[in-house]
Amino acid sequence: LGGRALLAFLDGVAEAARRRAEIAMRLDRQSLGGALVSSLLLEQAGRSEAAAQIVRRALAAPIGPGGRTIAEVLAARAATGTAV
Repeated sequence: LGGRALLAFLDGVAEAARRRAEIAMRLDRQSLGGALVSSLLLEQAGRSEAAAQIVRRALAAPIGPGGRTIAEVLAARAATGTAV
């Protein structure tokens, strides 16, 4: 659902994007797509700090069995020059 929320946002259908992001986050509190769309909608509404807070929370959430965060995975890949 987070992916569908992002597609709706990119298509300019903000209300559908908002609903889908909300459902995605309700079903999976760590939905990266839901968090991304929520932050984009908040940014669009001029609520930059709230948008940044959602992004920070999403990047700090542990992923996978190792418990590393998305931020840690991205930093490690950037350090080695590995494409994301």
